[in-house]
Amino acid sequence: MVIGSVEVTNMTERHLMLCTDSNGDQSHFECMAADCGRKLIFDHVNVRLMVLTPGNPFAMHQGSTGGVGLSAELQSPEESS
Repeated sequence: MVIGSVEVTNMTERHLMLCTDSNGDQSHFECMAADCGRKLIFDHVNVRLMVLTPGNPFAMHQGSTGGVGLSAELQSPEESS
């Protein structure tokens, strides 16, 4: 799979995203890996994920706010059919 101009073959590295702020409608997450810097906002009302800083594209990012968990894996179009 290609992300931008980089080919991604395996996402074995996992990073923990910590919820650093939440107002009930939106939660702000930051990656705890020192060399990453991924930041995002999860909109609970509109169910949207807005990436502010992409960080390491080769790492799988995971985090949660109480009973809500966020986790994602990238799939090529061939894998999703």
